[in-house]
Amino acid sequence: MLLKSLSHREKEVVRLMAEGQTITEIAREINISCETVKTHRENIYRKLGVTKKSNCLKKARELGFFEE
Repeated sequence: MLLKSLSHREKEVVRLMAEGQTITEIAREINISCETVKTHRENIYRKLGVTKKSNCLKKARELGFFEE
C-alpha cells in the first residue's frame, strides 16, 4: 500500500535515485528544478517512513517497487 501512495513523479524520482543519479541529474532528466526533486525526495521519505536514501531504496526493494 505504501507504494500506491507515491505519485507518478515520485516513482520516477525513486527509479532515478536507484540508478545512482544525483539531484541535478534527476532534475535535468525529468525537466524539473533541483528544489522540486528535493521536495519529491522529502515526500518519498515521509511516505516510506525513512530518513535517508539507502533506507529509501532498501524499503522500495522490500515492497517490490523495482518489480513493477
